[in-house]
Amino acid sequence: MPDLEKQLEEATNPYERMKLIAESSERFSFTDFDRAVELVHEALPLARKRMKQPSPTMREGQRAYALLLRASGFQCYSRSKFEQARRNFEEALPLFEHLNDRWDVAHTVQLLGGVAASLCDYDKALDLFKRSKQLLEEAEDHAGALRSLNNIAGIYKRTGHHDEAFEHFSLARRLAVSIGDTDSEANALIGMGMVQTDQGNFENALQSLLSCLALREAAGNRNGIANVLLHIGNVFASIPKYREAIGYFEQSLALDDTPGGMKSRGVCCVNLGTMYLGLGELAEARTWLEQGLVISKGVENLHCYSLGLAALAEVLLGQNEIDNALECIHEALDLMERINERDGMADAFLTLGHLQSQKGNLPTATGSIDHAIEIATTMGAKPVIRKAYELLSKIYRDAGEPAKALEYFERYHAINEELLRTEVDRRVQTIALKLEREQAEQREALLRVENERIERELDLKTKHLATMAMSIVQHSNFLNTIGKGIGEAAKKAPKTRKQPLDQLFRQVKQQAHSKDEWRVFEEQLNNLSPDVIANLAKRFPELTPTELKICALMKLGLGSKEMAALLSVSLRSIETYRLRIRRKLKLEGEENLMVFLLKT
Repeated sequence: MPDLEKQLEEATNPYERMKLIAESSERFSFTDFDRAVELVHEALPLARKRMKQPSPTMREGQRAYALLLRASGFQCYSRSKFEQARRNFEEALPLFEHLNDRWDVAHTVQLLGGVAASLCDYDKALDLFKRSKQLLEEAEDHAGALRSLNNIAGIYKRTGHHDEAFEHFSLARRLAVSIGDTDSEANALIGMGMVQTDQGNFENALQSLLSCLALREAAGNRNGIANVLLHIGNVFASIPKYREAIGYFEQSLALDDTPGGMKSRGVCCVNLGTMYLGLGELAEARTWLEQGLVISKGVENLHCYSLGLAALAEVLLGQNEIDNALECIHEALDLMERINERDGMADAFLTLGHLQSQKGNLPTATGSIDHAIEIATTMGAKPVIRKAYELLSKIYRDAGEPAKALEYFERYHAINEELLRTEVDRRVQTIALKLEREQAEQREALLRVENERIERELDLKTKHLATMAMSIVQHSNFLNTIGKGIGEAAKKAPKTRKQPLDQLFRQVKQQAHSKDEWRVFEEQLNNLSPDVIANLAKRFPELTPTELKICALMKLGLGSKEMAALLSVSLRSIETYRLRIRRKLKLEGEENLMVFLLKT
């Protein structure tokens, strides 16, 4: 931002200044929101004027105007002015399409999907996110396409399609890991945790969210951490462990301090109120819920507002304000119907049924509860069904119908046993997987230690073998030198001494070229790595036995001179062998033969 301010000060031409603002508008909305709003407001009229001027400046003006419109829409979106944001994005979109800016078209479509989701128009949001994903993939913006994939999963989650949601979140996580996009991976993990929470899979939900928390903490993302803590609180709320949940909600509330954080603060307040409701602390619950409702209504968070109304209705029921509670729950249900908020609808109908039973309307009450069971069954929300059966058992008991009360208590008991059994099975499976993972890690550690031992032993044997080869070479050279001296002495010696010297010369020469030492050496080489020569022979069957020996010696690091002495051949012969080997191995001119053999 300081660099941009400096550039703006130096821009003497107002249109140059306008262009700078347009190109940087969205980026600096994240750093200094109020200043960004001020600059976009300044630049928009100039861009509109520039756009109407004839070519070649018209195209430049169109792009600047489209960028500024989108930035203004993003700022409206951040302040929950969704309708204005939608109008700005819809005006910018055809300009980008006309300019054939494929990425900007895709990004704008994605933002329109976000607006539609915020306005709870989920069908439209799903279509827009699918379109943006396809466009971003075509533009090879993999990170952007992942954001759309996460958003698609989020829509499935919000509309109660939990299997589809989890499948999409899991796919998004795998893709994010494959391209190293930790932000998208964290978002996918949050989504997975939310779905697992809805399905009652609390242990796995916590694992997903704690993995996400580690990524957010590593990135130093303060508001991201606040968001994860909020969802961890939701898991404890569902278990239910209300005190633990309250602790996480309070931490989240303290961390989320951005200008756009009002939405999260509203959610935290409603959640805190819901937790105190669960603890039976109705006065504290009412305080938090009323605060959360004010915030959520102000930022047009209809999802949170409807859930807050439903929770407040329960508080009012507990405080025996039945009429106020009925008014509250009807408003909540009307809003949930309008925004297709299926997540909270089943619980809201349970509350309505409870209130109707308090008013003595038994058929209406059981009808509402049956509707709640129907919704919960569709969504696979067994904890809600358990709660419904428990409530029906109580209602029929209070109404003096013990047979009905017993029937629903038995249903409650059966589903409660099923949920407990499922939770136990999950825990057993988790323990078994953990044990299996630990055993695999132990086996891997032992194997690593054994491999290190073998490598050290192999290294020592290789060094020993190389030393042995050099010793044979030195011994052969030494004997050759002595033999040469004896031969020269024999030529100059008198006949009486020549015969013993010739005999000694033959013995030395024979010892110098003894095959016994090479046989011992070859045995040691085969003991060290019995497959070295065999593998070379298998891969390169055209190599002769002598060429295979030379390859093995080169793998030990011996030079041409040492190999010549060891094999009792001339240096020129070794060079000829090397050339033949290169040809048979089909090596290019620049490829190093020794390097190739070491890799083989």
